[in-house]
Amino acid sequence: LHTIRQHFLPMYSELTTLVQSIKIFEGKITQGLTDTRTFGEIYVRAPRQCVDPVPYYVEHAVHETAHTYLNCLMAGDPLVLNEVDEKYASPLRKDLRPMYAVYHATFVAARMALTFKTIFESTGDRQWAKLLAEVSDETVRGIYTISKSGILTLRGQAIVTEINQLLNHIADMPMWRDFDFKETRPHRCGAGIAQHSSFQAFLKR
Repeated sequence: LHTIRQHFLPMYSELTTLVQSIKIFEGKITQGLTDTRTFGEIYVRAPRQCVDPVPYYVEHAVHETAHTYLNCLMAGDPLVLNEVDEKYASPLRKDLRPMYAVYHATFVAARMALTFKTIFESTGDRQWAKLLAEVSDETVRGIYTISKSGILTLRGQAIVTEINQLLNHIADMPMWRDFDFKETRPHRCGAGIAQHSSFQAFLKR
């Protein structure tokens, strides 16, 4: 929380406005949880021992806050009009998901990308650049699915436009010229391999 406050005060203000409590739990599957039935509470799993806890908690605090923020928006505007029984590829999960869940995942990935971008620009610490490449890849994949199959309200489309603008700003960052995309890196949560191919394709567009 100190890292977010120090380097990205607007995100810290958003978090402290929407979140009243953060519950840390032990587990083996779920990384984090937000539910409208417990509005204002977010749940974050303790990180694996092989993971740096600071960027891990930064990510998951922002991740769950973003879900909470989007739930607030969807209370007044559905944003997504696809039928719930339609299933699509999700940027954050292996199983097929309804479009509203894909939209949630893409919005969350974009908020994490914005956070990592802002902290990197504030600190110059390359670990945030590696995280940014990974979450930008997830954001690109989500936007591709939404652009191809999403049926959105005007506000829903406006948010997608803003996410595309963010991706363009990220793509314009000069550090990608010498970034080693060929290096195999573990997934930031400690299980699996980091993916960059969709973001690389976006950079070459």
